[in-house]
Amino acid sequence: MKLRERGRMREMGKMDKYEFNVRVEQIKKLVGRGDFESAMKIADTIDWRRVRNVSILSMVSSIYEKNEEYQEAKDILLLAFERAPIGKRLLYKLAELAVKQGNTAEAEDYYREFCDLAPDDARQYLLRYMILKAKGAPAEQLIHTLEQYCNVELDEKWMYELATLYSKADMSDLCVRTCDKIMLMFGLGKYVEKAMDLKLQYAPLNKYQMDLRRTEISTRPDCGKWSRSTRQALSIWTTRSQGARNGPGG
Repeated sequence: MKLRERGRMREMGKMDKYEFNVRVEQIKKLVGRGDFESAMKIADTIDWRRVRNVSILSMVSSIYEKNEEYQEAKDILLLAFERAPIGKRLLYKLAELAVKQGNTAEAEDYYREFCDLAPDDARQYLLRYMILKAKGAPAEQLIHTLEQYCNVELDEKWMYELATLYSKADMSDLCVRTCDKIMLMFGLGKYVEKAMDLKLQYAPLNKYQMDLRRTEISTRPDCGKWSRSTRQALSIWTTRSQGARNGPGG
């Protein structure tokens, strides 16, 4: 395994435990602030081959992934896997990184290992979906695979992904029903907003959904970022609501 040496001024053998702990704490603080670029610069100064803490290695791998350094992320995750060879979470991540690298053959190897290790884990359907998508599989095959995951797990991100697949496949009824389910199950959030916008391409929002949107818009400082279709729908709903309250003579 070849870990990149760019920016590494010292190896772990030349760094005492105290200095290592200081740098790790600096990395954790930067990650907490979302500054993954600065965190990577510190990570580059450490020889991670000498580190045995799986949790720290996994964190560092995610830092390189955030910076789209997928090979480095995978190499460090493999170090973690060597120290915890039965970790299905690490296998899942290795497969995901291989997909991001465009290496579907390697991803399929990790996928098979994951299925052997955790045959009842629903995430196997997600891995299969990612691999099929990377290989350019037809929409029908992608839909079938992602449906298997969404039938087991309530996950707003992947439910929305499924809704977009229905939309692309001209399955508007299933698209609307999936969007309705997202709004009903999760109420507020990024994917609820996306589901509302997607549904509006085919059907109007119902009263419950409009109330949800009005509530979120009134409490969020970035309300100006809503899509034009959503703002138009809200304007229509507000006008109708006011008219109903005021009556024909209002």
